[in-house]
Amino acid sequence: MQQIDELILQENFGEALFKLSNLENFGRQTPADDSDEILFNQLKAKAAYGLYLNYLAVVDKALKIKNTNLAVLYIQKANDFQKIYFREILTNAMVEKKLNELLAICYSDYQRLLDKNLTLEAAAKRDTIRSLLFEFRLDGHDAMLNQLNVSDNQALKIKSN
Repeated sequence: MQQIDELILQENFGEALFKLSNLENFGRQTPADDSDEILFNQLKAKAAYGLYLNYLAVVDKALKIKNTNLAVLYIQKANDFQKIYFREILTNAMVEKKLNELLAICYSDYQRLLDKNLTLEAAAKRDTIRSLLFEFRLDGHDAMLNQLNVSDNQALKIKSN
């Protein structure tokens, strides 16, 4: 377990989780005492949370450069990872926060594209927003969905004239 602790200190969280998984699956043939169990769980929590934070760091960088596709990918990775390690990562609030930041950027881009009459590009951005809202089942975004519908209707009226 010393080697796993060193991997965590070096921020090599993926390898630490791999070794912990191997230890859990193959190396625990005999019952461990309580202190070993506690240490094992602490190391697993540190490694899982560290990797989770790494995913969110990529999201931050992607949002800064407005690479929404990369941000979506890593938000999904962090969300899926939290579901796997739900005992170690108790809440997914950080993913929801990043997702709200991403939605704000996407919505701003959507409005900008509509203002420039780039309706096809705006429609693609709108579809991204809708898929994120439904995929992550976010509440409290009814106003955004309503505004998307109003904007769609306005764009269709302009196109038909």
